[in-house]
Amino acid sequence: MTVHVTFHSLNDADQGNGRAVVRGPRVSDSQALTVGASAQNGTASPTTGQGKLIARIVTTTTPCRIQVGAEAVATSASAYFPAGFVDEIVVKAGDRVSVIQV
Repeated sequence: MTVHVTFHSLNDADQGNGRAVVRGPRVSDSQALTVGASAQNGTASPTTGQGKLIARIVTTTTPCRIQVGAEAVATSASAYFPAGFVDEIVVKAGDRVSVIQV
């Protein structure tokens, strides 16, 4: 019951302005967040020399709810992620990922 999170740079040509977003090199260590009854908050994404980033989120064996933002805390109203799901979300430097069980 783990969610894995890594932050990657966003390809300079894209910057999330309507064109395809391309994941660049990883800029953080992988975080393993345990999914449980209370929200687990990850470490904030790097802020030094970064603009927009991509958060690569991988769920393992259980569905969960995920919230992303500077002060994110996942709740029962947060975005649903099924088990075995991979997604890449454009985030701002300093954002974190928070998870909670469904």
